Amino acid sequence: MFARLLLVLFATHAARLSAGPSLVPQEQLKPTTTATELLNGVVQPRGLHNARQVILVHPTDDIVSVLSFATAGDVLLLANGVYKPEASTAATYHPYSTTGDPLFLASGVYSGLVIDKDITIAAQHTGQAVLDGQGKRRVLWIGNGHVLLKGLKITNGSGGDNGGGIHISGGDLTIRNTQIISNTADVRFGGGGGIYITGGTADIRDSKISANSASSGGGIFVNRGGKLTISNAEISSNTAVGHYGEGQGAGAYIFQGSTAKFSNCSIAGNQADSKGGGIFVEQGAHVQMDDKSAVQSNKPDGCYAQHGFWSSPACNKQ
Repeated sequence: MFARLLLVLFATHAARLSAGPSLVPQEQLKPTTTATELLNGVVQPRGLHNARQVILVHPTDDIVSVLSFATAGDVLLLANGVYKPEASTAATYHPYSTTGDPLFLASGVYSGLVIDKDITIAAQHTGQAVLDGQGKRRVLWIGNGHVLLKGLKITNGSGGDNGGGIHISGGDLTIRNTQIISNTADVRFGGGGGIYITGGTADIRDSKISANSASSGGGIFVNRGGKLTISNAEISSNTAVGHYGEGQGAGAYIFQGSTAKFSNCSIAGNQADSKGGGIFVEQGAHVQMDDKSAVQSNKPDGCYAQHGFWSSPACNKQ
């Protein structure tokens, strides 16, 4: 009987951990502990009976350490203020450089928060918690897990290659009520000033992606194997500025072999050097856009599709 009870408790605990991030409305999230208690060892390791924790974090706390101590399924609830994660655990380099090349060092970039487990990072009050890359590092690198970002502002990220604000190399990212603003990727080769998706998925809703810049995909770059679903969102004032004037896909760049679905989105005021002021779609990409979406006032054009294989009512309104 005791062995059976342990099996039941373990199965319940495992189910909690595999349930993914918390989708509880922000106003209903209540802290169960604080970052200080967690980091100072006041909170004991959770047993089989304990549900996921909601950890209250303040800007003065070391959010990188809090994330590392958190268990899969936990919620990091961020109090109002600016967070400047200082981790340096995800150095990257440009694919054309070698270890001894100065470009290797020059283009090395570090991610503030590196996530490889199920986690929720939510603002205690929507729009009042800021993750700031300070123009020195990428804000978030997501390599695995079910990750939920809610009510945040992600800004001033600087990706040495791809993904100034967020780089998704694996896992499933859900974004709700979040602003991704003023992030940059390398203007020589980089993609996805705001968000870069490769080998993972992103589900974005009720959010704003604005004033980001890169050589390709100033707002969003969806690479081969990446999947994007975006709805009720604004993609605006992003730029694609290439080193030789060949910047493409200011709002979004959808690479061959990737998929993207736009629903009720506003794609406006984006500007590319070359083609695809609103969206650039490569041949072999799979893109859908509903008629509630608006593509307007982008330069030099609204949507550019290689070989004219893709058309959209929204793009035809440009």
